[in-house]
Amino acid sequence: MTMLELRGLRKRYRTGGTAVAPVWLDAVDGVDLTIPEGEFFGVVGESGCGKSTLAKLIMGIEQPTEGEVWFKGQRIDNLPERDRRPLRTQYQMVFQDSGSSLNPRKRVMDIIAEPMLYHRLTTRREAPARVAELLALVGLPEDMQARYPHELSGGQRQRVCLARALGLKPKLLILDEPVSALDVSVQAQILNLLRELQQELQLTCMFIGHGLAAVRYVSHRMGVMYMGRMVEIGDAQTLFTAPAHPYTRALVDAAPVTDVTQRSRPRTQLSGEIGRKPEYGCPLMSRCPHAEGACAGLSGALLPVPGPLGHLSACMKAGGASHA
Repeated sequence: MTMLELRGLRKRYRTGGTAVAPVWLDAVDGVDLTIPEGEFFGVVGESGCGKSTLAKLIMGIEQPTEGEVWFKGQRIDNLPERDRRPLRTQYQMVFQDSGSSLNPRKRVMDIIAEPMLYHRLTTRREAPARVAELLALVGLPEDMQARYPHELSGGQRQRVCLARALGLKPKLLILDEPVSALDVSVQAQILNLLRELQQELQLTCMFIGHGLAAVRYVSHRMGVMYMGRMVEIGDAQTLFTAPAHPYTRALVDAAPVTDVTQRSRPRTQLSGEIGRKPEYGCPLMSRCPHAEGACAGLSGALLPVPGPLGHLSACMKAGGASHA
């Protein structure tokens, strides 16, 4: 069963210009994506590529300029609020900054219980036992209920955010860089917890992050974003060992190498910095070491790459496919 499907999703913001000639930015630019039930799907890319905007479009925090969001076979992006409200418990989001996403004036008990009480998933009498159960699920002691967010460490706050989301028994969990602000040792704890919860609760997850190693560790499949577009999608292991798109190769090659025998191997390097997206052609064209004249005629569509089933790339050099 398909849990989440995105069809031609686009979000455009006005960034300047005049009323006659406005300047627009496509933060998300025509994303097509299907995530089956029970899959852990990772999304990677550098800052500003549209990862967080994509998550907000799925959650309904932002409305798409074009395209559709489908959840369990039902289109949800165009639903009025009264029809969307009953579905909100089924897809939840954990934000990057756990400190700002928790009310500093409320205790952990109230932070976790409030959404469940609002959606009538528990009663006030049953709430303390249910909160204790959720805290145990994310590896926190029961006495944590009486504390305020400022009394918790970063890892503990992130676990509270997870407990709050899981209290609504969601089918889909969107994780927007949940470990980027944590120490390395705490990151490992949270990543292991996410893997255990995903398997135990049979969750479908979208994990958004910068660190390729962290996203690879928890994901079954991964998607790579660049300037609002998905440029490569495939099995997490394949994207690391045999990336088909030059941008993915550059991301993999930019990671630190611990094996001294690999330090002398050729690495893909991108020239220059991210500029304005060209009106036509590949958005990586001005930085790619493999760019040629034909790249100006690319449509940006994802096409199959020879090899593992489901491996897609937007580069014309992937398997010799032409995207024009």
